[in-house]
Amino acid sequence: MNFGVIDVETCEPIPNVLVDIWHANATGHYAGHPDPAPENVNEEPAKEGPRKGLLNPYPKTKWGETFCRGAYPTDKNGVAQFTSIFPGYYSGRATRKFFSPFICLLCWLLI
Repeated sequence: MNFGVIDVETCEPIPNVLVDIWHANATGHYAGHPDPAPENVNEEPAKEGPRKGLLNPYPKTKWGETFCRGAYPTDKNGVAQFTSIFPGYYSGRATRKFFSPFICLLCWLLI
């Protein structure tokens, strides 16, 4: 999959932008997040309140796990390319992938 970054004022590609990607694995688990507590294994999404439709949040506690996570800089055409799997489904959320672009000021100074 390709992720392109452009200048919204000029539509020119922006090189050297670090693109961060993460998503769940094929069974719906994220790297770094623990398995749910035994009492939450068969938990249903909340039926009301601010977390309606969502499961309890699990804090990131397994820092050594990095599967389905990565980062790569955009090339001269403003494109970062990734190869990954299709993320698995988990209740309360749509299947999706996350991307975050980060402009490195030091990188711009070195160009």
